[in-house]
Amino acid sequence: MHPSISKNRRIRFNQKWGHIRPLLLLLLLPCIQLMAQTDASKQNRERYTIYPLSISSAYSEMGPAIGPEGQLLFSSNRPVRSIIRRFNARDRQAFYQLWESRPTELTTLSAPQAFAPQLSSPLNNGPLSFSADGRQMYLTRNSEGHSVAELDIVLFSRLYDKWPREASSLPLKIRGYSIMHPAIAPDNERLYFASDMPGGYGGMDLYYSVRRGGFLSRPVNLGPQINSSGNEVFPYVDPEGRLFFASDGLPGAGGLDVFVSHILQNNFSPPLNLGAGLNSAADDFGFIWYQNEKSGYFVSNRPGGKGQDDLYAFEIRQDLGLFLMAGKVLNAQTGEPIGEVDIQVLLPNQSNYQQTISAEDGSFSLLLWADASYTFIFNKEGFTTLRKSTAAKALSLPVVLPPLVTEQPEVPKEAETPKDSLLHLNNQWF
Repeated sequence: MHPSISKNRRIRFNQKWGHIRPLLLLLLLPCIQLMAQTDASKQNRERYTIYPLSISSAYSEMGPAIGPEGQLLFSSNRPVRSIIRRFNARDRQAFYQLWESRPTELTTLSAPQAFAPQLSSPLNNGPLSFSADGRQMYLTRNSEGHSVAELDIVLFSRLYDKWPREASSLPLKIRGYSIMHPAIAPDNERLYFASDMPGGYGGMDLYYSVRRGGFLSRPVNLGPQINSSGNEVFPYVDPEGRLFFASDGLPGAGGLDVFVSHILQNNFSPPLNLGAGLNSAADDFGFIWYQNEKSGYFVSNRPGGKGQDDLYAFEIRQDLGLFLMAGKVLNAQTGEPIGEVDIQVLLPNQSNYQQTISAEDGSFSLLLWADASYTFIFNKEGFTTLRKSTAAKALSLPVVLPPLVTEQPEVPKEAETPKDSLLHLNNQWF
């Protein structure tokens, strides 16, 4: 073959490859991203071992909670033996009642029995939450005299190891709307709950009310850092000061996913999705710890269960591995804090993972996996953008951003006119 022919063919091939290569990359990019997401999902799945519980029924279970005596409490609409049976007219299902089961181990539990039936209202009951000393119980149930769809939270205070029949109402509810899913913090100072009251961000939002001297403050919305245009429900606060909740409005695997946020002094860290294994394409919610931070319970309607919503146990194989990053953004020249810095956290596949903005004092917080690598981007107009790919624990703090230097055009100096060239005019009178 003549050398010039071979050379021409190579040129034509390179030209064609130059046109095809960008198209091929566009076709392969979703595959590359899927591979990265699959690796991340695999890593999260390896964090958890999931066990279905035998106490689930063909009906629906939700709202697990650990009671004062270490029992597992939950709500279920399974039928009960009663002379009078009430059914929800909307779905012909029985109303939710409270049940308890005694665990000897995480997945070994006694047959469920009715819990404190004298406390139950004729309609729905649960979920519930107990104070750290087990003396107070906050219970979701239907509002007295209102529609079945309207829920309220009531308080029972145990006296002499007995629960009274009468409950105290809380001054939180707005008529026509619901408050539900109570979660009292371990220090007994904040009551968290979900509500569709006006002024939220959409659907059900999470709120808290501060307890002071036996009184509750007005509800405080947790804000756009936590609440979305979807539904945020089933809050739970652990002794480490972390808020676990379920959301179908934040990015997740599908349906309701479980998220965690660290409770700060005046704010909350951006929510972290607890990942595959615990979360699925179905609804996953009602996260609680068992006796330590190595195992616990949650609810899911994922395929393979006994009924509509089922109880599951989980074990964390090593450690949950959460890392709270608390830092500041400073001006590299002056050392002054920089507020309103846009902070993005990307996964290796460059998909947006978390996003926040630094406060006026330059402070920011992120709750991330300690063993994962991320790309951190700090951006603010007038400053050099910082982009750093590293593990969460390895990011240097505080973050310093150099101001952009704007080159000023040089103004030419006026040339001095030699004195000899000056034109001298004598005074002239006209």
